[in-house]
Amino acid sequence: MRQGFVPCYKGLLDRRGPDAGGHGELLLHVDCDGRIASIDAQGAGIDRETLVCMCTTAGAQRFNAPDGGPGFLSVPFALARLL
Repeated sequence: MRQGFVPCYKGLLDRRGPDAGGHGELLLHVDCDGRIASIDAQGAGIDRETLVCMCTTAGAQRFNAPDGGPGFLSVPFALARLL
């Protein structure tokens, strides 16, 4: 999933400049089949377009069916330039 977020971050850099960055969390609701049923997203320092991009990327993921029924997966993230 990490590589899928790269275009989202590049879009943020294009919109906000080379020092843009932020952090947050995606909470993925995984259904019985391992598909993403819904996503709750929170972020600080990033724009809505970046969160939408990240949610779209995360929503396309497929996981093994969770044991015992639907589950949740927390995906914390930090977007920053590496020096």
